[in-house]
Amino acid sequence: MTLKYDELRTFTGLTITQALAALQAKLEPNAYKKVSGSGVSLTDIKPAYLTEVLTDVFGICPIGWSFDWDSVELTGQMTTTSSGKERYVWQADIFRGWLTYTLTDGDSDHEFKVLGTGGSDNDVKEYAVRGAVTNMLGAAASKLLWQLPVYKGQGDEQSKTTVTTGKPVPQPAKVDERPWWVKAIEFAKSNGDYSQALGDTDTGKRVIERLKKDQIGAGKWFAAPANMTNAIKKYTGFGKAEEVTWPKFERLVRAYVGPYAMAGDQIKDVLFDHFLKPASWQELIHSIPLEVDMVLDEQTAAVLEAALVGASAYVKDGKLDIEALASSLRAHFIKHAADETTAPDINMDETEPLAY
Repeated sequence: MTLKYDELRTFTGLTITQALAALQAKLEPNAYKKVSGSGVSLTDIKPAYLTEVLTDVFGICPIGWSFDWDSVELTGQMTTTSSGKERYVWQADIFRGWLTYTLTDGDSDHEFKVLGTGGSDNDVKEYAVRGAVTNMLGAAASKLLWQLPVYKGQGDEQSKTTVTTGKPVPQPAKVDERPWWVKAIEFAKSNGDYSQALGDTDTGKRVIERLKKDQIGAGKWFAAPANMTNAIKKYTGFGKAEEVTWPKFERLVRAYVGPYAMAGDQIKDVLFDHFLKPASWQELIHSIPLEVDMVLDEQTAAVLEAALVGASAYVKDGKLDIEALASSLRAHFIKHAADETTAPDINMDETEPLAY
């Protein structure tokens, strides 16, 4: 089914164009607050106003819009303040959260999901979690152009940096909030280590330490050290972490945090089996049908990834309808093969994957 962009409405009756305009519209002065302490004049937006605007644009939560996340990674550590006092700080991180909004064409309602990450620290762990959720929601909303003019420095409240002493005002350091494994992989690629084994590079050795320290335990990637060993064998083919090459480590990461289909993968290696039972995956792969050694290009990888994200839309009475999912995939592949220049349809099945 192809959705017509100009016929979709929010639950409050706005077109997509009107909704995007409302999300960018200037708020009342109290919505904005200055970020002090950096020597640079910056503006932030109070979180409550995002909730209000989302409700005005899409309707009441959780009918017109909602949000959720996979899990919150919560850690605590003792730190020392600049004055020498000890302070125990809780750090909460959400690496995969999402903002969901609903549009209607008059006959059917269609949910769309925007992914986001977030993090926050606080002396009180509940407040750290709340801050991470707020941060994640704001990050996702930014993809819907939430207050874009302000963040681009075009609003009245966003003043430019001024120099009052005649000396250059230092810009605040940018904080890289990406997960550690993303930064490690990027560093390995840029540093010439990507072709080596983890155990042969300093960065790789730190990755192994981080895996054992942060990713083993309840709610982590691996419930116990033995699970880590088994996962390494399953997803990389190596017997121990030190032998794993960076490309294979990247595959291990994708098995747990995504994405799950990438250009260059063979379809038999796409990690649907992380969310589908082996029997369901085998039935799906033979129902498409495609050669199991087919190498994915960017478009076919995107189609498979969209199917993963939308898998729960094909659940009927608690059971995954393999034929319906396969039929949708076949339609996607046929369309992309017939016309690669066609603009992509709005994905009406953009919901979270589940395990079946």
